[in-house]
Amino acid sequence: MINRVIKINIKCFSLVSAAISHSELTFDMPEGSTASDALERVRKMNEAKLGALPIRVAVNQEYVTGDVVLKNDDEVALIPPVSGG
Repeated sequence: MINRVIKINIKCFSLVSAAISHSELTFDMPEGSTASDALERVRKMNEAKLGALPIRVAVNQEYVTGDVVLKNDDEVALIPPVSGG
């Protein structure tokens, strides 16, 4: 059995970007990976700051639920809550 891999482009915004010191990443992930899988992979890069942070996920510029299956070359955006004042 061949394990197929897909390439995912991750864009990180605001607190997510600051927590991992990257605004863009590229991951190789197993075929069949979901939006939640990509989010958890980024959370593991800094669990102390990202573990409890609510993060919205968009795939190819559309908000999605975590069970959406990713495809090769998808763009996954990780968007934390907006704050300001």
